[in-house]
Amino acid sequence: MVREGAKVKAKVNAYKNTASIGLAVASICALLLAGCAGSGAGSGARSDAERLAVVARDTGRVERIEGKGKARIENRLGEIEIEFVMVYEPGVMLELKGELAPGFLPFHGDVEITSTPETTLAHVNGIPLVPDGASFPGRAIHPALIAIALGGDYVVGWLPTRGCEVDRKLACGDIAFEFDLNRETGHVKGWTLKHEDPDGSYDGFLYKSRPKGSIELPEVLTGMAHPFEVEVYVEYYQIDATFR
Repeated sequence: MVREGAKVKAKVNAYKNTASIGLAVASICALLLAGCAGSGAGSGARSDAERLAVVARDTGRVERIEGKGKARIENRLGEIEIEFVMVYEPGVMLELKGELAPGFLPFHGDVEITSTPETTLAHVNGIPLVPDGASFPGRAIHPALIAIALGGDYVVGWLPTRGCEVDRKLACGDIAFEFDLNRETGHVKGWTLKHEDPDGSYDGFLYKSRPKGSIELPEVLTGMAHPFEVEVYVEYYQIDATFR
């Protein structure tokens, strides 16, 4: 039993040593399981900040999103696919549960991530990826998970909950944000999150979505986590939202 415990701890430590605890690691952890809002393009005179304020307003009406899909992670070592289920309650928590297939990571099996604005816990087969079940350091992980699992519109909706103003480029806490708007739909089609550590960033893109009232729900998202050059693909088979 002691020897098995040592092996597990060695695997966990090996994983930790291959990634920083900055934003790039948050992105990779999120993708072990594995956006959009607005009311149209509006007038041509509307500023980016005004368009994004509409996005924040509409996503702020969302009470809960539930989805089921798959994530694919690729890097120079290979490819891994994960079947997952996702629950998101804005301002409360993002939960991802899935089955991680064997691949280039030193573990596989049942994966569970529960993230709140304050803490993020991750387990594989019930074993915490951080020793003693502690939360991942820092608060950058929560918006990174939102960006990966749901997309730029929902990151925009998260910003006012942290007391941050909405704009195309801004800094909120330790993270710099940049959003690229689709002028025809009024939704965020691309986004970048960059931690204060210049080597940790995530670039995402909304490839496909569908309308749900005044918001849109993501169906296909892609992205890249730096500096490890981890490519990300997230596809939802089912996804739906309820409103306040």
